[in-house]
Amino acid sequence: MLQPNQYHSKKTFSPREQQIALGPEHPYSRAVSRLYPRLVERSRELLEGGVAFLDATGVFDEVRVDVYSDSCCHYNDVGNRILVDLIVKEIGRDPNRECVGDFEVANSRYDEDRRDRSPGDQEPDELQEKIMKRCHSYRL
Repeated sequence: MLQPNQYHSKKTFSPREQQIALGPEHPYSRAVSRLYPRLVERSRELLEGGVAFLDATGVFDEVRVDVYSDSCCHYNDVGNRILVDLIVKEIGRDPNRECVGDFEVANSRYDEDRRDRSPGDQEPDELQEKIMKRCHSYRL
């Protein structure tokens, strides 16, 4: 995954976020401005070559609230939540995964398996472990 960076962004920054997130003299400012376009181009080549890759650089482009927490590259809670949601959605598109989602999905699978269980079958803890391995779940 290529993560979003404020120095390679179409986002409209609020005055407050500009002060927090944009440091024109920050060493990353020049490096990101110079290297990210090449990384984005390379990510397209990876995708065309069949590599599972996520270019998340534009995920904040239309977001009006502040998402950056410093002038380096770190996100605040809102930014982290947006990025995690995108990653989970992208992982969910992977046809090789049985299920992806929140703990409600895992709990639903657990309940289904428990209903089908006969006395003497797997103990609930073993069953829970089996379900969690089968259902890759994420929580914020």
